[in-house]
Amino acid sequence: MKSQSWLTMESLIHLSEKLSYKTGRSGCYQPYWSCVWPLDYPSWYCRTHVLSCPEGMVEQMAQDLAQGARDGLRPPLVSVVVEDVPETFIPALERNGFVLRKPQTGMLLEIDRYEARGEDPHVVEIGPDRLMEWSEICAQAFSKENEPETMRLFMQDPSCHFYAYEDQGRIVGTLLMSLQYQNAGLHEVGTLKECRGRGICHALLNRAFLDARAWGYPLMSLQASIYGRPVYETIGMRPVCQIRTFAME
Repeated sequence: MKSQSWLTMESLIHLSEKLSYKTGRSGCYQPYWSCVWPLDYPSWYCRTHVLSCPEGMVEQMAQDLAQGARDGLRPPLVSVVVEDVPETFIPALERNGFVLRKPQTGMLLEIDRYEARGEDPHVVEIGPDRLMEWSEICAQAFSKENEPETMRLFMQDPSCHFYAYEDQGRIVGTLLMSLQYQNAGLHEVGTLKECRGRGICHALLNRAFLDARAWGYPLMSLQASIYGRPVYETIGMRPVCQIRTFAME
């Protein structure tokens, strides 16, 4: 089993690899980073994941990542688990033109420790017929670009499960769960702004936990935003690492 730092990144890397595979493009793997990018299909999930960096290679690696992004040979996004690189690595990225796009906390839950509630009938697992609606609501919840084609590719994989919270037949909350190794990775846990404060996020998480446990997955992880972390802590998830995503702009 990988270390806790890796557990929080496995699901993100796994989804990136699936996207690359589904679009027929191979990834680029180097000793200290994993670069997964379908060159003709840009997506938020396509990025370089920095796995480690020797002390003596900090500046060179930062320069290589920046030059590759400028030349279009690597994605413009770079994700770093702070605990897995020297303290000088992130300043080196910033000196070479990368700008912090999203700070997140890697969080982990041993599923056996979760105190499950009864299933909420408003939470359903959706299929291809509702994916366009799900993708649009997800984009609105996070105030980001809609990526329906990316989500359609993920839905083709049987280890990806799409959940929705319905309110009078309309989707108002989203969650994507990707299963791999011993880890159930959560993504896109979002609620429309006007529907927040009603326990929708908790209901979605509860359904995901119940399913993951029934399918034999002992661990669950996610990358929490600054605003999401307190919500996940209330259900027993604990922080295990800090994740930073940078963009070349």
